[in-house]
Amino acid sequence: MTSSRIALLCCVLLAPLWLMTMFDRGLWTPDEPREADISQNMLVQQHRAVPTLAGRPFLEKPPLAYWISAGAAKLWPERAAALRAPNLLYACLVTLAVVALASSAGPIAAWVAGLASGTFLLSLQVASWLATDAAMMVGVTAALLGFYRGLEAPRGRAKLAWYALMHAALAWAFLAKGPGAWLVPSIAAAGVIAMERNWRELVRWELWVPLTIPLAVVAAWLWAVSRGPDGTHELAVLLWYNVAGRAIALHAPDAAAYAEGHTNWPGKYLVQLPLYVAPWSFLFVAAIRRAWSDMRGPNGRLWRLAVCACVLPLLVLSFAATARGIYAAPALPAAALLIGLWFSEHRAALDRFERAMLLATYVLVAALAVVLVAASVLAVTAEPAARSRVLFSAISALVAAVAFVFAFRSLRSGTWPSYLATTWAGFVLTVLAACSLLFPDIDRLQDYASIVRRIDADSAARDLDLYQPDETTVAVVDLYAARHRGRWHIFESGAPRTVSDGAADSRAILVRLPGVGAGPLGRALQGFGVKTTSSSGARAIDVLARANGLHIERSYDMPDGRRYALLAATESASGASRGVLAAKSP
Repeated sequence: MTSSRIALLCCVLLAPLWLMTMFDRGLWTPDEPREADISQNMLVQQHRAVPTLAGRPFLEKPPLAYWISAGAAKLWPERAAALRAPNLLYACLVTLAVVALASSAGPIAAWVAGLASGTFLLSLQVASWLATDAAMMVGVTAALLGFYRGLEAPRGRAKLAWYALMHAALAWAFLAKGPGAWLVPSIAAAGVIAMERNWRELVRWELWVPLTIPLAVVAAWLWAVSRGPDGTHELAVLLWYNVAGRAIALHAPDAAAYAEGHTNWPGKYLVQLPLYVAPWSFLFVAAIRRAWSDMRGPNGRLWRLAVCACVLPLLVLSFAATARGIYAAPALPAAALLIGLWFSEHRAALDRFERAMLLATYVLVAALAVVLVAASVLAVTAEPAARSRVLFSAISALVAAVAFVFAFRSLRSGTWPSYLATTWAGFVLTVLAACSLLFPDIDRLQDYASIVRRIDADSAARDLDLYQPDETTVAVVDLYAARHRGRWHIFESGAPRTVSDGAADSRAILVRLPGVGAGPLGRALQGFGVKTTSSSGARAIDVLARANGLHIERSYDMPDGRRYALLAATESASGASRGVLAAKSP
């Protein structure tokens, strides 16, 4: 079977997971409301070289993914799922690249690598999440494919074509995520050439001529940024503070936030690598154990590429100032390639340790299935909207149980391909069953649209001020407060100003309250003695209101989710001046 056909079938088998996780839900925190607002703003802003959040430059990412999501939103307006439509294409392209790489070691390696890469939990999150990472993964995997095939190709037109693919993919990855997107491809290429001592490849003209592609693309974008109203500052943030500020702690206002909130320590990414490749963690352990010896085998170059693209970048990231699990995502295709290579080459003669890893995989996947089923049962009891999906979920869970039974039989008989196929099927079906019931519940916890529209209506005649909002609050107000478009401001810490009676009476202040709203989950947690509200935080809001001559006019709770309050001027404060924090227009 050809690699293109295997890739197509892998995409078909993975499609139910992608379709459900991309299109069967709303916008979730963290980040999705922010990314949605940036994409929507791309449709109306004049200077499209720099993304904007609520009208202010958002200098963390280049604009490629936002351009593409904006195009989808223009075709299907007012639909959150439309913004994720490009993710389906991204996921298919990533699978195609992984299968094309693994197919050099045979169809078994291609099958295993393709299906594993799509079902790592972190990979599934990246593929389905509204963020720039899904677009970046296309560039990373295509660059790895172009480099490997270029290295293997004879000198001349074929080598030039594959290296051109690598450089075009690097240009794509840069415009999707920034310079950090080059970490995995560059380290992988340098590592393979150094391990092989293949220094001659570094002087091949076929390698360097296509470098004009990323240089031209990146230069054109940087020129466009520099032409903006604050181009010099924006270039400094995009290329220095936002990049170096994540690797080292820079003492500069533009970089301070990047090194905070996600602490790192040496080796953290390597220690947490089994979590990133779950639920196939034990298969990865078995593969990495064989890597050292197999790097000198018939598929040694592919093994070396997989190790250099997976382990070395995570080692480098482990010494950065900040750490987030999502930063490990570009290394996952190489992890899937390792698993595919291992199973393809050793399935006929597994040793005792490897058979133990296969058993541990079954136990881990079955345990995860039990947890997902239990969570689904709780969701049905808490969310009436989920009950309409019980039949689909029950059928999926039943078929998953049958798959696990067959997987156990194959495990006992040593029929390893059948065992992997049925275990994979059981896992996918369980995830589908759980997502079908859990997503309505999570949507209820994060129903920002209805909350903000109520706030928009309740304060319709007044300007709206957001007191120390986070990015999510800013984004959802910009997305859903239609009546206040152009009539809301952000209050940040700073020097006080005086507001006259008339101005105070014509304004409403939105404040996020501490804790979470009352709901089924919160009541269950309180039964175990877990508090979901903060009295000290509530007192701070009360002090803020009284100090500024305000009162809580109305509060808004998402069940088991965020809480907001609308503050307004008190009658007793009429005629007096009030101190409030300095405001900035969005």
